Amino acid sequence: MDRFSFVLVLLSVIVGLGLTELLSGVARQIKYRTGITHSFLQGMTVVIVMTALFQQWWESWSLQTVDSWSVGDMILLLSGPIFLFLISHLLFPDRMENADLRAHYHANSRAVWSLAIVTVIVATAFRPLSFSYDVLALDNLSSFLALPVFVALAIFRSPRLHIMLLPLLLLSLILDILVFNPAI
Repeated sequence: MDRFSFVLVLLSVIVGLGLTELLSGVARQIKYRTGITHSFLQGMTVVIVMTALFQQWWESWSLQTVDSWSVGDMILLLSGPIFLFLISHLLFPDRMENADLRAHYHANSRAVWSLAIVTVIVATAFRPLSFSYDVLALDNLSSFLALPVFVALAIFRSPRLHIMLLPLLLLSLILDILVFNPAI
């Protein structure tokens, strides 16, 4: 097994755990759908986090040429998916029967978006700190755009603001994947 495969296995496991949290939550939503108060914001956040997990995994392919990995490099690489896993877990109540997903979203939004702030900072700093990449690379553009949005989402509780910003975040993630890493 080469170094890249060794590193990618653990990254893939953590991404898989995050996706499992999201898919299990959605499955429970479907199972208990009649007693649930659904939420556009919670559903949109699930899609955003799922896309971010996919992006973390997809973009890791560009690291296949890295010759050497330190423990610090590995910790920085895994931090993004770990924080996304934590966010995934926070998106769903423990009990889904008769759940109010609107209330759950608003009760957890500050923690979710604060973790998103940490995630984007770590993910943006990973390559410059570990491999001396330029922090101002175009590939980091979506991170620089997302950071103030995450801060606004963490600070302000306005449902209207969240309704306006979440689709922009999703669009930003999708464009980042399609423009900067459309193929491996």
